[in-house]
Parts: sequence; C-alpha cells; structure tokens
Amino acid sequence: MSNLSERIVEYIQNLDGEVAREIDVANKFGTSKQYVHLLVIKNKLGDKLVKYSLSPPVLCSSCNAKISPGRNLCSVCNKKSKLVNFTCPVCGRDFQRKKSSVNYLAKKFPDRKFLCSKKCNGSYQGSRYGFRKSEKTSENT
Repeated sequence: MSNLSERIVEYIQNLDGEVAREIDVANKFGTSKQYVHLLVIKNKLGDKLVKYSLSPPVLCSSCNAKISPGRNLCSVCNKKSKLVNFTCPVCGRDFQRKKSSVNYLAKKFPDRKFLCSKKCNGSYQGSRYGFRKSEKTSENT
C-alpha cells in the first residue's frame, strides 16, 4: 500500500462518527473519487463514507413530523387543513365540514346557514318556512 492510500484510509478511520462524502475526501487528497471508493471497499470502511450528500429531513410545516420530500404537510395535518370549523346556530354545537363543499354551497346559496345535523336542520327549517311559520316566529320574538 502506498503512502497516499495509507493516509486516506487513516483519515477515513479517524472521522469519529462524522459522515463524509467520497468526493470531499478525494478533493482533500487530490485523487479521484473512484480511487477513494476502491480504498473504502478494500478496507471495508463503507459506514464512514457516503457517495452522495445527505439531504436534511423534510418536516411537516404544522407539527414538525418527518414526511416524504415534495410535501408540505403530513397526512393528519393535511386532513385537518381541508376542514372548516362551524358552530351550529340552533344547538350551539361545534362541528366541521370539508372546505370544498363549503365553498361550493356558499357560491350556490350565499345566505345558507350550516347546521350540524338533520335534526337541527328540521328545527331551523320548521321555524322559518312552511306551515304555521308566522305563529312560531311570533313566539320566538
């Protein structure tokens, strides 16, 4: 083994838990990346060097969970971001609806109220429309 190869192997062995790229070691010693790669294989130092740089992990912008590259939100936060919170005007209960259906209904029926259930919808419709609506509205006022 030549003096250069011994120095490269010694340098790689003394990295102390750090991970370096083969191209960085090759540039430091003025050799080719292939020569460094052959020394790594010959001396079984594969855990010390990587061929390519490690990219930092991609995190969810909302909860900081690790996610795959090319995404901004994890699946849980993505589902939450597509929901809109409402309070039922009849019973006062909090509930959620999909943003897409809310946008569609708001464009089609601009004065629509969003209610939590069929029961509340029946109470709301019965007090404002249909048979004997004037008696019910006069009692409520």
